Amino acid sequence: MTEMAVQQLLLEAGADDLDQELVVVEPRGLEVAADWRTLRSPETYLGYAQGARFASAASARFDTGHRYGGAAHLPLNY
Repeated sequence: MTEMAVQQLLLEAGADDLDQELVVVEPRGLEVAADWRTLRSPETYLGYAQGARFASAASARFDTGHRYGGAAHLPLNY
């Protein structure tokens, strides 16, 4: 609808060599929409009040500062 509105405005502004065919978008790479049927990564919330599935070699430490080390490798959807 937006493309048609822009085309109409261009015609009204005097464009005479306007191709009025609608553009067909073929997304690639990161442009492709998520496949929600196979997406298995749950949401992550900052803060332990709503946290779940804590994944760390060290135990979670609450109400105190702590630096957790990063994992060398994470499997798909982790």
